[in-house]
Amino acid sequence: MNEYHIIIPRTYTASEWITAYELAHFMTEMGHSTDVTTMGTGVGKTIFIGNAKGLDINCYAMSDMHLSAGSAYGYERLLAEIKARIEDGELSESIELSGDLSDILEAPQIYTQKRSGDARVMFFNVFNNIYKVDKMNTPNLTSGPIALRHLIEKELIDSYLPDVLCMQEYQKWFREGWEGSPAMTEYLSELGYSEASTETFDGISNATPVFYRPDSLELIECGYHVYSGDNDGGTKSITWARLRVRKNGKRFVAMSTHFMWNADWMSREEAVEVRKTNAREALALRDAISAGDPVIFGGDLNCNSASKEWKMLVDGGFSYAKSIAEVFNTSCGWKNYAIYNSDINVYTSIPVPHDGNGLDHVFVWGNVKVDAFMTVTDKLALLSSDHCPKFADITLN
Repeated sequence: MNEYHIIIPRTYTASEWITAYELAHFMTEMGHSTDVTTMGTGVGKTIFIGNAKGLDINCYAMSDMHLSAGSAYGYERLLAEIKARIEDGELSESIELSGDLSDILEAPQIYTQKRSGDARVMFFNVFNNIYKVDKMNTPNLTSGPIALRHLIEKELIDSYLPDVLCMQEYQKWFREGWEGSPAMTEYLSELGYSEASTETFDGISNATPVFYRPDSLELIECGYHVYSGDNDGGTKSITWARLRVRKNGKRFVAMSTHFMWNADWMSREEAVEVRKTNAREALALRDAISAGDPVIFGGDLNCNSASKEWKMLVDGGFSYAKSIAEVFNTSCGWKNYAIYNSDINVYTSIPVPHDGNGLDHVFVWGNVKVDAFMTVTDKLALLSSDHCPKFADITLN
C-alpha cells in the first residue's frame, strides 16, 4: 500500500477542493493511504492540485504529480484520466497529461467562451439553508456546507460572468458568511460586482438582490418591493435596477423576484392566490417603472407554465424568454438536493433536473431580442443548489 498526501492551495477554488477529496476517496477505496492538506507534511508521495501553470479555461495538464486545470470542466476531465491510470496501476511521477476542451464543449458550457448581444442576465436561486437527509437517519449527509457551496457558486458565476446577476434566497449566510468563512457578497465584490439596492424590510436584508458589473453597466436607479400579504418573512419580493450599457448607451430594467411557495401553513389553493397577487404586483411595478425601457424579469416563481399565475404574466404582456430565444437548451433546472457526506468530504449523489419546465422562469417585455437562453447544468450548478441558474443574452433594439 502506498501513502499519498494530496496538497491543495491555502486559498483553493471549489474545483480544487472537490477534485482533491474525490481523488482521495477514490485512492483510499483502491487501497492507498491518502489524505488532503494545505501543508506538505508527513512522509510518502505527494500530489499537488492547483492551477499553478495558469492554464487557459479550456485546458488541463498533469506533470511531476501536479494537476492543473483552468476550469471545473478541465478538472473533471483530468480526474477521469487519473482515475483510469490508478485503476491500471500506472500512477507515477512520469505521467504527462494535457488536453484542450475548446472543441468539445457543448451548450451551455460553450457560453463560458462566447456571448452575444448587449448584456447577459443570470437568475439564480442560491438556496439559503442546509438540507439534512433526516429520513436516512444519517446526520453526516446534508446538501453540503454553506461555505463550500458559496465557493462553488462563486466559481460558477465567474465561469459565465453575467453582466447582471439576479438572486433569490440571498439571505443571512450569504451576507454574513458561515462560521467565519467569507460572505458571498465578498466573493461577488472580488468578481467585480456591485449591489443595486441594499434596502431592508423590517430589519430583514433583501433576499432578491440585483448585482451588476460597473465595468459594463451603469446603474441609473433602482428599487425594492416586498409583496403584500404572506411574504414568508419579507423574503418574497422584487428588486429592480435601471441600467445603461456603457458601450452603446442602451438602457434596460432588470427585475429579480421570488414568488410565494406552497408553504406548510397554507393550502395549495391559498398559495396559488398569494402567487396571483405576486403576479399582479409584479405587472403593476413593471408598468410603473419601465419608462419605455425594455424589461427582463424572472426568478423563482414557484409555479410552472400551466399555472394561473404564470398565465397572468403572459397575459400581462411578458414574453417567455426561452420561447423567443434564437438558441436555447431544454433543461428545466429544478432538481433534488445534492448529497454531501461530511465524513469523507465528497458529494455522493448528484441529481439531474426533473422533467418539465420547472419553477424558475425568465420573461422579457418591450423591444428586446433574446439571442441565447440557457439553463446551466454544469456539475457545479448541480452541487450548489436545488435550482440551476438560468441566463439570457439579450440585444436591446
